[in-house]
Amino acid sequence: MSILQQVPRNALVWIIICLFALLAPHAGRLPIWILALYVVAVIWRLQVHRGRWSFPSRSVKVAMILSGFVGIYASYGSFIGLEPTVALLLIAFALKLVELSHRKDAYVLLFLGYFICITEFLFSQDLSVTLYALVSVTLVTTALVAIHRPGEQEFRLGTIRVASGMLLQAMPLMIILFFLFPRFGPLWTVPIKSHSAKTGMSDFMKPGDVASLSQSADVAFRVKFDGDIPCNVSSGDNSSHMQSFARHGDRQAHDQNYRVVSADHINAIETRNYFKAKHYINEAKAIEDAKKNLVRIPIIKQTL
Repeated sequence: MSILQQVPRNALVWIIICLFALLAPHAGRLPIWILALYVVAVIWRLQVHRGRWSFPSRSVKVAMILSGFVGIYASYGSFIGLEPTVALLLIAFALKLVELSHRKDAYVLLFLGYFICITEFLFSQDLSVTLYALVSVTLVTTALVAIHRPGEQEFRLGTIRVASGMLLQAMPLMIILFFLFPRFGPLWTVPIKSHSAKTGMSDFMKPGDVASLSQSADVAFRVKFDGDIPCNVSSGDNSSHMQSFARHGDRQAHDQNYRVVSADHINAIETRNYFKAKHYINEAKAIEDAKKNLVRIPIIKQTL
């Protein structure tokens, strides 16, 4: 292998620094075995650089890839979702380091590092995350600069100054593209927890919020029953009726097996159940107070 195709020692050190810098923001949400995988990958690559170990064979690579998929499924229970997708990307980043032998492998690794930089914004868009992402981009660019300096066998801090100067020169173009480049829709998406539906009250409310919800008569969903429509659907406990919902339908509402359920109907059921539960709680408190005071009081059972 010619010296132009080898990965210099200076570049290898910067790549390892990038490896842990990109892993750090995700460390709190990753399984412990992925963190251990990064440590093993770094030790393996350093031993290969010293000539004590060899690069993994094809069978070992396949076994490592399959083990990564099995570990992701065991940890998350699925391959679909934001967390397992990012975890798979980080595993690929670590395994690519183990087989890093040519400059082209370093290009693939570092370009993947740029992509990993933006995955943190899927979980948070705070200012601190933005500043850390700039640091990560600077480190990845530093490793990219070090690759184009063959023959440097000692670690040099001066490489980061060159990378920082390049990023500062590119800053005006970045700002122009940020404001002028058109926004396209995503070509692919993964489920994000922050975008999932939630129920309950928010931490900020103003008078009229609940009233405006209860007064809505819009169609919430359409329901198809397996058999006949149960009688008296609008009264009583709604849990038994909810269990009878088979699947959504897309026919018109006048079909005999379909019924349109509006938002005010659901709110009415939930409100009635709330007051019924509140009544039983007050009744139980009255019984406890009577026991404490040793006073016999008649309990009148009421039915809402």
